[in-house]
Amino acid sequence: NVGSIAAVVTEGQAWYTGLDLNWKWHSGIGWYSLSYTLSKSEDMGPDPLKGGIYLPPDSDNLSSERGLSDNDRRHRFVAAGDIGLYLLGLRLSGVYQFATALPFNVTTGADDNLDGITSDRPAGVSRNTGAQTPLAPVNAYRADNGMAPVSSLSAPYLSQLDLRIYRPFVLKHGKGYGQGFFQIFNVFNRYNGGLVEGRVLASNF
Repeated sequence: NVGSIAAVVTEGQAWYTGLDLNWKWHSGIGWYSLSYTLSKSEDMGPDPLKGGIYLPPDSDNLSSERGLSDNDRRHRFVAAGDIGLYLLGLRLSGVYQFATALPFNVTTGADDNLDGITSDRPAGVSRNTGAQTPLAPVNAYRADNGMAPVSSLSAPYLSQLDLRIYRPFVLKHGKGYGQGFFQIFNVFNRYNGGLVEGRVLASNF
């Protein structure tokens, strides 16, 4: 007689393990640095400040929601540096980043358990499994809805080079400092994809 009643609470846990390796060289003409991070970040739900309210498909089994965090990147490499060009006082600095793909949540895109939230997943699919999602339950759900099977899942990795040419200067009588610069982001104009469409019934899944 009263419809659906939901008690929304904030609970769950988060886990992080990682290894950071860093090297830096510095001299009178500039500096270089290299860093590598191997990590694994897990939690029991998305960040409510980013994804809004999230209800697990089975609120009586919260432990089954443990999965990779939305911001988990297993491998990350960063190279950065700054060096003088011996030309008109110009300097060159840059940053190159490489990181493996983010996970994404595969959902049905429908409210299968009638809780008013479309965060349900095909039976047998865990949260944020991304490209490692088992395809059998995904294709079974698609077949039940008259859709063709998919043969693989993938997510874009990050690869980006940013460069900056600049010239520092001192204001008259030493009253301050400044710099003029020319900056290019993503020098090679590489497509670094954003969020992946994880609804199995979406036309662009």
